[in-house]
Amino acid sequence: MKRLFALPIVVVLITASFVPAQVMCLYDSGDCWPGPTAADCNTSWGWVFNGGDQGKGTYCAGGTYDKDATTNRKNTPLPSANDVLLGCCYWAESKTYANVYTTKGESDCASGLNSYWKGTACGPAGADDNLTRPDGTPTFDGGSKTVYGYCKWAEDNLDGKCWPVTESSEAADCQGGANTFWGPGKEPPAGSGSGACPTATPDYDGSKAKYCDYGPITEFGGGCFALPNTPTAEADCEKDFGTVVEKCPGTGVRMVANKAAAPGVRVSYAKNRVTVNWTPSAKVASGTVQLLNAKGVAVSTAFIKANSSKVSVKLGTVGVPAGMYFVHINAVGQNGKKIVTNSAISIVK
Repeated sequence: MKRLFALPIVVVLITASFVPAQVMCLYDSGDCWPGPTAADCNTSWGWVFNGGDQGKGTYCAGGTYDKDATTNRKNTPLPSANDVLLGCCYWAESKTYANVYTTKGESDCASGLNSYWKGTACGPAGADDNLTRPDGTPTFDGGSKTVYGYCKWAEDNLDGKCWPVTESSEAADCQGGANTFWGPGKEPPAGSGSGACPTATPDYDGSKAKYCDYGPITEFGGGCFALPNTPTAEADCEKDFGTVVEKCPGTGVRMVANKAAAPGVRVSYAKNRVTVNWTPSAKVASGTVQLLNAKGVAVSTAFIKANSSKVSVKLGTVGVPAGMYFVHINAVGQNGKKIVTNSAISIVK
């Protein structure tokens, strides 16, 4: 008699796991480095790759360019080993030197606090494998500017970004109203991307700003304004029959403004239109004059003629309803200095 042996059935489960390729970021220089996310690469103005060789001048060889994940440079050509070197850039945010091969990289470098050597390659890599400063004087020397601090402007920068302040007057302007200011030595973290804010405690915190509510008192412009950062601001508000408040009632005002018009600016209202006359201290190369509503939305815009020593414009071609408004001037002087000022008006009908 045959014996039947019951053999155990062994089931082997083979689990196939898919490991996605690492996100890599290709820069103008051809250098390719891993990025935690595609968003990080986009913020740094790189091209997003899935996988690829890491290192200097690898151009992410072996990886796959992910055009769908690339936003900032989606329609710009990828750099290649055959590109002609345009120059060397010192990127102030990351504090590193890198060769530049694209016109986009060139224009990005020749701005802010960066320094750019057109037609010159960066110096050889040092002990830390980073490229070094080239010989000669930079074509654009942003590093020579004095940085008085970093500002998050509440006025025309509602996306929460911060920018270096290279004028002492701008540093003073930033320390008032709803702006936030970090003094010298308080920089954004290296490599955190354009417009990043310092992580240190601000020297002036605009989120704690107080406001002066003038209500309907048209003699003082009416409305509610952020107080400037001065010792007498609250006393001045009450002296002019205003009330110091923590928040403006029933408004979405985010503009930085004082009760009086800016120097040289005269604003009037007649025949359903706002007239702005401005005599700047020096000629203006270009700019705009806008009428903003209480939420900061432009309801009318006029352009300033080039090389103007006097500006006279009318705003509101289809009529301006009663309410609180700001006349916002954003111009550039012939010396290249930015001119930004606001004047509040209350239109009563």
